[in-house]
Amino acid sequence: MPQPETRGRGQALELFLVSLVSLYLELLTIRWFSGEIRFFTVFRTFPLITCFVGLGLGCALGRERLFTKSLPAVLLLVATVQVAAVSGLRLWMFPSLSVYAWQDLNVQLPYVLTCIPLVLTLLAGPFALMVCLGARIGRLFERFRPLAAYSINVAGAIAGSIIFAGLSFAGWQPGALLLPALLVIAFYVHKQGIALFRVALPLAASILLSLVSVNPPYDSQYWSPYQLLTVRPLSREIGSPLIDSQAQARWSGESADQAARATLQGVIDRCLVIKTNHFIYQVAEDLRQAVVGLSRFYEPWASFFSRESRHYGLPYRLASPKELLVVGAGSGNDVASALRHGVAHVDAVELDPVIISLGKRMHPEHPYDSGRVTVICNDARNYFNTCKKRYDMVIIAGLDSQTVMGQGSSVRVDTYVHTKESFAQAARLLKDDGLLLVTFYTTYDWLADRLFQTIHEAVGYDPVALQDTTPNMPTFWQTFVVGKPVADRSLRLEAEALAPFQRRTHRLSPATRIVTDDWPYLYVTPVALDGPYWLMMLAILAVSSVAVRPALAARGVPSYWQMFFLGAAFLLLELRSVAQLSLLYGSTWLTSTVVIVGVLLIVLVANAITAVAGKWLASRQSVLYLLLLAALVGSYLAPDQAILASGAPRGLASALVTLLSLMPLCLASLIFSASFAAVGHPGRALAFNLFGAVIGGLLEYTANFTGIKSLVVVAAVLYLLSYLCSARSGRLEPATVPAAPDLGPSPLP
Repeated sequence: MPQPETRGRGQALELFLVSLVSLYLELLTIRWFSGEIRFFTVFRTFPLITCFVGLGLGCALGRERLFTKSLPAVLLLVATVQVAAVSGLRLWMFPSLSVYAWQDLNVQLPYVLTCIPLVLTLLAGPFALMVCLGARIGRLFERFRPLAAYSINVAGAIAGSIIFAGLSFAGWQPGALLLPALLVIAFYVHKQGIALFRVALPLAASILLSLVSVNPPYDSQYWSPYQLLTVRPLSREIGSPLIDSQAQARWSGESADQAARATLQGVIDRCLVIKTNHFIYQVAEDLRQAVVGLSRFYEPWASFFSRESRHYGLPYRLASPKELLVVGAGSGNDVASALRHGVAHVDAVELDPVIISLGKRMHPEHPYDSGRVTVICNDARNYFNTCKKRYDMVIIAGLDSQTVMGQGSSVRVDTYVHTKESFAQAARLLKDDGLLLVTFYTTYDWLADRLFQTIHEAVGYDPVALQDTTPNMPTFWQTFVVGKPVADRSLRLEAEALAPFQRRTHRLSPATRIVTDDWPYLYVTPVALDGPYWLMMLAILAVSSVAVRPALAARGVPSYWQMFFLGAAFLLLELRSVAQLSLLYGSTWLTSTVVIVGVLLIVLVANAITAVAGKWLASRQSVLYLLLLAALVGSYLAPDQAILASGAPRGLASALVTLLSLMPLCLASLIFSASFAAVGHPGRALAFNLFGAVIGGLLEYTANFTGIKSLVVVAAVLYLLSYLCSARSGRLEPATVPAAPDLGPSPLP
């Protein structure tokens, strides 16, 4: 029989690994669902909340037998993704009225009522999996001192986050990402006494099903750190060229030879469509003059190539730049156009390293191979913040990311590019006679009006808005132009020279909300109430309440409402820090990962401090709450932009802003650790904390209407409620840490 010390270490290792796997699979679920199912591309809150509810319920129940169902739950999760793909359900758009996600905003009630049960069904797999994993975590929590169990849990979460980030950056597809977690689960499920064949069957089925491709054979898929990218030939997207009878007749009626025909066929075959999360994102095109000329032999392609050639050639009707900056360079169309028009040097900024790689390898004009081009993998706003160079022209090239940055946050990777402060910084990169061009696909008038008014606020005068008005060839692209030649009206804008582009008229209106760094939500519509979203939230809350009610109402065990409100407030502050530090260091996968891991390290340090001075902290929690309130006030009132623009070294100013952002999290972690160390049922207390995080995830959505800083106010209210719950339960008095069960020395202090 194993000695108690050996058993204690073995169970500590199991708690570490199951905690690692739980966070790892949470991140994988959010990434996989948001990439494969368009319901969750922007609304990642749904799978995040589902994982929290499942983990919390599992921890509260703490039933060993639930953990043995983990592998069938994984199989259910994998099957959900594959069925959504085969059925076409993955292309359905979420029926939001307030957040534009490249969908028709004229949502009908029958569609909404259809989507609600579909979303709940899709989330059943992640929910079941997290319940199973949470049950084992909750059971293991009961076998250690609360603080020791929590420290092991957080250490596992840190490891899971780092491993997942590393493998995702390496381009591992979800099926491959699933494998390490499956092996850990299978090992510990088998240790529970489950027969090997009952472990092997769902394990093998999950692996095989996750690796089955349901995509057409001409599609290639790549998982970047941000999104799922699908590459297919342009002819497969628009239709095969030069095969119908009219096209054949057109060719035979011209003097073109077979070589010209083959040239056009080859060009069209080399053009590629790049989709993100199964939605068209960009087209890598060959727009050289000879190609555009040849396309006249086939009318649908002639219209396409002519329109695209005009779009990418517009900047060079306005000026002849020598030094050009393109942000949102994508696979290289804007850069290729610049090279064709004689630009001496192009700095091309693109966030996604996989898109850069695709552009280098697959773009038919190979613009990134030119010695006149410098490719920079960076966030556009971060480049504006740190660039010391000045340009003849800056192009913000149709930069609409179509994905969000963090796990469960509302911050898209382009969130801070279209703000008033960003446009002002971009304009400061111009030489005296330079031009800034902001190109955007303005599907709705309110989008164009918001961009126009935001740019006006940034530079102090009206931008010139241009749009292609070619008859029978509608396009939503608008280009907004600012710079000294626009301000002093020296820019030549004769209608004949610009045709078929015409100026669009936008009037300044107090009803148009300006996009700022505090409210950076370009895509939030003017709709006051998003009925479909709130119906979905009410449905999720109702189902969650029914699921967790038996666990919360269990007799003979205490309720931990202080933990509940601490969890809600902490998640809000964490998501707010991700948003704030993304502005500071760039909206990149690395920033998001570093912030999340950094927050977990703060929690781990707080646990270590509590292990040494727990009684002293427990007797002074009122003081800690007052310090937390002061830190929240300081974080809310901190003039971040003024600090960064103060003239102090950038590193020092950034460190100060970071400290102000993270200080509330440090104090909140101390309060949580000191309180958690005294609980009698750590698994149940953790469940309350996770249930609170669900509410925090829902409340984060309010930032879309009130701004990011308002989350600090909401968090302050939640912390006040946690204080009142703590005072009412008497936990502000010095607490004694309960003795651990006889498992030998505790793995951590």
